[in-house]
Amino acid sequence: KGERYAVTRQSGLNMKYRVIRALMTARFDFQKLEISQEIETNPIFLI
Repeated sequence: KGERYAVTRQSGLNMKYRVIRALMTARFDFQKLEISQEIETNPIFLI
């Protein structure tokens, strides 16, 4: 019983980690997108 609990707890942690990582990468991509849009609309930003 205790062993099974440890396994479910571990998979729960893995899931949480995966979700956090997905959110981080999504946020990073969004920032890159925002920056590239800013450069497109505002070329002076590059100088």
